[in-house]
Amino acid sequence: MNEITPNTGTITPEKESGSWKIVLWVIIVVIIIAMGGFIYFQHEILQAKKSQITTLETEKKAVLDEQDKLKGNLEDVTNTINEVAAKLQDVRKKQVVITDLIARSQTETSQKGQILNDITAVEEQLARDRRDIETLNGKVRQSGIRIKSLETMIANLRKEVDKNVQRVADLKSIIEDKNEVIRQADNSLKNTQQTLANVRTELSQTSEELETTKGVLEETKNTAYFVIGTKDELKEKKVLDEQGRFFQKKNLNLSAEFSDDTFTKIDITKEKEFPITANLKNVKVIPQRSESSYKLMENGQNQTILKIVDPEKFWKVKYMAVVVKS
Repeated sequence: MNEITPNTGTITPEKESGSWKIVLWVIIVVIIIAMGGFIYFQHEILQAKKSQITTLETEKKAVLDEQDKLKGNLEDVTNTINEVAAKLQDVRKKQVVITDLIARSQTETSQKGQILNDITAVEEQLARDRRDIETLNGKVRQSGIRIKSLETMIANLRKEVDKNVQRVADLKSIIEDKNEVIRQADNSLKNTQQTLANVRTELSQTSEELETTKGVLEETKNTAYFVIGTKDELKEKKVLDEQGRFFQKKNLNLSAEFSDDTFTKIDITKEKEFPITANLKNVKVIPQRSESSYKLMENGQNQTILKIVDPEKFWKVKYMAVVVKS
């Protein structure tokens, strides 16, 4: 008989078995609650990472759209410069035609009707020139890039066309007074030559400004920034920001408050390797890059080299922080 007499107060095997079952159920419930909490925290981490990826993709698209827009604007300005140059040649041809009409009106009085017809044809062409100039001016405004010398050049071209229009009107009204017409034509021709010389100078200055703008764009495209330091140093300089919930592993990201002054500016077409005073296992690149775009290689005791093998992929984010353990 296994059962103890009631007078001794001893627990029977059946009671002891019931106690263990209760303990077992309590343990199972605690494990289930712990697993639920773990799954919840993992879900929160995943959502935070998805949000960061979405933000980075949006910023990248905005930068690419801005670059495409600026490139298109530069092409529009270049085309406008070429069109203005071509229109200048047309204006010079009109000047020659007007001068020829003046000479013919002096010597060929019997062909006065033909001369007047020729003047009418020139007037129609000058009207078309005025419309073309307004079209060019509209392209410059729509491009979003203001180049003072180009605007001045178009303004001078408009003045030149207006001047020729006035000269034709004067020629029609005083065609019988040949000496006066010739005198005005000579003076106007000198002014036109000076204007064309000024326009050529403005065109040269505009080309130089455009080259400078292209140079700035190329430099910006090839410029990146990097900094190396411990986590505490970079957090103190507001380069890094550590984020994460309680009891979670915190993530390091670039701070939204960092200053370019804390970084070293480089030309990514020239700088391909970065020596780091730390063991390979103690080096971390922030923000994370494509693993195929770079290599971390040991270079002796407590020395590591970061070698960039695909600059286009690696420098999609223009700022890099290399975190080393102290």
